[in-house]
Amino acid sequence: MEMDKFTKEMVSGVQDVRNISTQIVDIIEKVQSLTPRFQMVSEGMEAQSETAGQISESMSQLSQASGETTSSVRELKGVIERLNGAAISLQKATHGLK
Repeated sequence: MEMDKFTKEMVSGVQDVRNISTQIVDIIEKVQSLTPRFQMVSEGMEAQSETAGQISESMSQLSQASGETTSSVRELKGVIERLNGAAISLQKATHGLK
């Protein structure tokens, strides 16, 4: 009787070990199948980071160009105001010649 009980427990224990081993193999296979996906995600993140750096550089260049354009517009405004003043002076000077 004791021997039968021991044998049943051994058979049950061996079956449990087989089941657990099968589950562990499944888990290992699933984890290994994730490695390429993680690699793809990593590569995608690197590409996004590189693109973000390029966008940042472009924004910096755009900001600099905008500042230069603003400065040029101010200078142009001053030139136009001086030309307008000169045109008014010429009109006044030629008005008396008519």
